[in-house]
Amino acid sequence: MRLRVILRPEGEKLQLPVNYQHILQGVIYHHIGDTTLARFLHDHGYQEGAKTFKLFTFSRLFGKHHLDLKQRMIEFTGPVEWEISSIVPEFIQSVGQSLLASSSLMIGEGKVSVEELHYSMPSIKNFPCRIMMLSPLTIHQTVEGDNGKRRTHFFYPEDPVFPLLIEQNLKNKYKAYFQQNVHGEFSIKPIKVRKRDKVVTQFKQFYITGYMGEYEVEGHPDLLNFALCVGLGVRNSSGFGMFRVVDPE
Repeated sequence: MRLRVILRPEGEKLQLPVNYQHILQGVIYHHIGDTTLARFLHDHGYQEGAKTFKLFTFSRLFGKHHLDLKQRMIEFTGPVEWEISSIVPEFIQSVGQSLLASSSLMIGEGKVSVEELHYSMPSIKNFPCRIMMLSPLTIHQTVEGDNGKRRTHFFYPEDPVFPLLIEQNLKNKYKAYFQQNVHGEFSIKPIKVRKRDKVVTQFKQFYITGYMGEYEVEGHPDLLNFALCVGLGVRNSSGFGMFRVVDPE
């Protein structure tokens, strides 16, 4: 289930640090009206082995904007569009109702009002299909170097390991939610990923490498539509891996 929110900044301007994902994540947790659900997601989540998943994701902010790289700030002018998605309908409904009931809300130090709010249940009906990332797609492994120190290695979309890790992560999330395996495959390949689509994001103390752009996905319908709800790759609840289906040309 998906929620599309149109926000109107007070004074028509909203200024944020370029790495604003943690701010949006905080807004979401603040607006989960169901306190039991909020506590469950924040403290526990859905588990598969040692892995824990929140099973929601969200997009970047979209709208007319100016980027100040020197100050590491971004300023939006006029309406701003934001999407939130989850496989858990109660989560989307709870956030939507709380946002709708708020006359205004704070995003960072900026005040905005909710101008429009739309619920939808998008689905993937044709395979293979082309998708476009609404927030960076990231996948990684933590490895131990020769000096014994652990480091995180981020994979780029052309790496042959990239689709394998994306598939395994998706199947882990599926099992964490449904408590059963899905018997089917999933594949992803880059179609239009340019140099500028590489994004290095600072999320709190961590630097995360991800990729925007367009990809082709194919596989079991249950996996494809589950991915559409929860996002692809890792760190979905931190604002990574959300996508939409690109209409065929």
